[in-house]
Amino acid sequence: DTIREYKPGSIVFFQGSPYNETRLLNDFQKASDIPMLVAMDAEWGVAMRIDSVVTMPRFMALAATNDSALIYHYGRIVGEQCRRLGVHVNFAPVVDVNSNPLNPVINYRSLGENQHHVAEYARIFCKGMLSAGVLPVAKHFPGHGNTSKDSHFTLPEIPDNRAVFDSVHLMPFREMVNDDIWGIMVAHVYAPALDNTYLLPSSLSRKIIHDLLKEEMGYDGLVITDALKMKGVTRGNKVGSIEVQAYMAGNDLLLMPKDLPIAMDSMEAAVLDGRISEADIDESVRKVLMSKFELGLFDQVQVSLNNLTEDLNKPEYFDYAQQMFDKAVTLVYDHDSLVPFAGSRADVPVVSFYIENESSFHREAKKYARIHTFFIPDPDKTVLVNEVLNKVSGYDTLILCVHQMNYWTRDNYKFTADLRSVINRFATKHKVILCLMGNPYAFRSYTYANAPRALIVGYERNQMAEISIAKALFGAIPFQGKLPVTVSQYFPAATGLQTHADVLREARPEDIGIKLDPLAEIDSIVQQAIRDTAMPGCQIMAIKDGVIFYNKSFGYHTYDSLVKVENSHLYDLASLTKMLATTLAVMKLYENGTIELQAPLSSYLSVSQGTDVGELHLDRILTHSSGLPPWRPFHLHVMNKPDLNPYWVATEKSETHSVQICKGLFIRPEFSDTIVQRILRSTLKPDQGYKYSDLGFILLKFMVEDLTGKDFETYLNETFYYPLGLNSLMYNPTRKFDLSVIPPTEEDTFFRDQRVQGFVHDQNASLFGGVAGHAGLFSNAYDIAVIMQMLMQGGKYAGKQYLKTSTILKFTSTYFDKNRRGLGFDKSVMRKYGNACIEASARSYGHSGFTGTYVWSDPDNGLIYIFLSNRTYPDAENKKIVKENIRTRIHSLFYEAVSQD
Repeated sequence: DTIREYKPGSIVFFQGSPYNETRLLNDFQKASDIPMLVAMDAEWGVAMRIDSVVTMPRFMALAATNDSALIYHYGRIVGEQCRRLGVHVNFAPVVDVNSNPLNPVINYRSLGENQHHVAEYARIFCKGMLSAGVLPVAKHFPGHGNTSKDSHFTLPEIPDNRAVFDSVHLMPFREMVNDDIWGIMVAHVYAPALDNTYLLPSSLSRKIIHDLLKEEMGYDGLVITDALKMKGVTRGNKVGSIEVQAYMAGNDLLLMPKDLPIAMDSMEAAVLDGRISEADIDESVRKVLMSKFELGLFDQVQVSLNNLTEDLNKPEYFDYAQQMFDKAVTLVYDHDSLVPFAGSRADVPVVSFYIENESSFHREAKKYARIHTFFIPDPDKTVLVNEVLNKVSGYDTLILCVHQMNYWTRDNYKFTADLRSVINRFATKHKVILCLMGNPYAFRSYTYANAPRALIVGYERNQMAEISIAKALFGAIPFQGKLPVTVSQYFPAATGLQTHADVLREARPEDIGIKLDPLAEIDSIVQQAIRDTAMPGCQIMAIKDGVIFYNKSFGYHTYDSLVKVENSHLYDLASLTKMLATTLAVMKLYENGTIELQAPLSSYLSVSQGTDVGELHLDRILTHSSGLPPWRPFHLHVMNKPDLNPYWVATEKSETHSVQICKGLFIRPEFSDTIVQRILRSTLKPDQGYKYSDLGFILLKFMVEDLTGKDFETYLNETFYYPLGLNSLMYNPTRKFDLSVIPPTEEDTFFRDQRVQGFVHDQNASLFGGVAGHAGLFSNAYDIAVIMQMLMQGGKYAGKQYLKTSTILKFTSTYFDKNRRGLGFDKSVMRKYGNACIEASARSYGHSGFTGTYVWSDPDNGLIYIFLSNRTYPDAENKKIVKENIRTRIHSLFYEAVSQD
């Protein structure tokens, strides 16, 4: 009835369940003659307002990641969730610079105390949200970061002068204005440096909104008040007068008036008596209507209820949320190098406060150690504390965890004086690693002298945050987070140690003795290669002794320069798949005693029995000396030139054509068997010696599946990729990633008749649905680096042994005389223009890929080099990258950079 009577232009939702909220929203939209703009205050995702939805990190934790790619995906996910609910506008990001640790209302909602970081992170967040079709609103202008009171309950005063406003509080808003952000929300604060009208809220100040925001800063988007029922604006001001003053000050949208009928009547009276012009009203309405048109609300405004909860909880949302907490968890200090935890993995004592049952932390920790947990639900219970102190008396090092911390400054986030006293009792007798499952500001109450020996901050009372703390504490992931705020004089913003036991870490090259001039020359070579159209762009990474010292992306996805290559983007790895998938699987089967390298293929792949190919020994297949042909164009068998054979290939997925080749093309699953049979009927040339061949690796994939009883992907994921924490190394990446982060590999005008992007480039691999033993993997450089570092470290990574050192040595060594190859690995020929640069040692190994990829690892000096490109785009005949020896020239320069002379 309210909608029909007052015809509001927009509506905001604050609580409920997904189904009820969306059902109500559909009803409300039906009741409105003109589609309403729907808003939500969903700063950290819709879970902030509705139940049954994955919880994303708060902004403080997000800022601790310092990861642009994750922040973008954060914004994208929040946007996708909003749009799925029928929400068009999100009152986020918070761009207040939290310069006051006692701020009761902004605090953990802020992206930190560094205004430049706040601006940059907010910009990236907005970009992600806009990609999902949701409009962002920056708040709370002119800045709510330096307050000690909550504007929900009173009018806070900002004591800073104009210079501080200009350099700190207004700076992120200026960046938002420069980016043409859709909306800016105005706070209810008293800022005498900007308008000294006594106790005038900024939301009612024409000087602050019209003169400063619109005229001086040049903002012409939507200006929105904070909720007009908040006491920061209602105290001392009358309903009705508030709305009129707010509009006259320059606001376009009046949010949540306390009494809608009075507000409407007052606004109408102000228009009739000339205080508000109809032209101004028309301009505000025009902005809103234009937004509705651009969002397509006049075409479709109803929201489907089908699979609503599932859509809001996509697996990738949980994956990204966990990645964010993983990256955020911060090792603030570690006086005795206790972390990753160096105690006996067989018997680890954990004392947990405020809980009496196991939490996510304990369940995760059990993956890495046998923990003994002692619960102290109430630190005031001296008898219980004494009992636990007695039980842990025999341990040197203790892990103390503070669970169930809250978000309120008034009681120091539940990190009370009594609790601190108890922690001190433990710290006087033991080396204490303190894990705070909450706000780092809580630690302000500790002095440096009596602090525990190590401090870990997880930022939130959240299951994922607890999991991240456990993983980092036990070395399963590195500590990478940085405090986004100053905790004390000893722990300023940007404090945070990085662990590097047996996981990759990053460092500036100069910090680890790497020469800079060769790196600058590498930059020049790559830039020239792109200008010469050797490839549109590339990723390059170099690692020395487990430290990433060079990690750069160059160029664009295509030569039209529309999408820049970023470090997080995924390239088609082509034949690197042989090394990073098939060979790894075979290595594991070998060391488990499942296979023998000198045994024939038919011993393990039943379909090959009775064929000449089945008699080939595994070591011959792995070293490309089996006599098999290099490859066969199986895609020609599904073509009636120039068209595709409709029996085999269809343009729509069905029960008969269920295997996807690429966008809009599907093949019969039984064609996989056809390929295998054709390979098994191959004419062998056993005397040809070394002859590189895809065909044997195609068969090895099926052998792995037969022996493990699992599909190839599942076996690799369970055995290597998931435990290693790899997020981008995968087949068929469009299941998880958007095409915008996957460079294309070719404009295929012969077979697929489309741009090949997100689907495997190799034609034969595409006929297997993108999952094959010779090609099909996609990845960014980082995930490849993890695997290569694991091999470099003798099969161990993040405390877990994946392969035996002896297995790695056997497979990465030259195996047969007069054949340089290892088992699944390429080896250096040590020539100037060979497969690797001349500096690569005889022990080095690696692989290259048709699409322009190259990976090489040298155990003699701890150097790993990764080069990913799409040199095949738009035409696979482009071989400039090979003719100009670009990859090996760069490799040589890395050797020069790490040399000690």
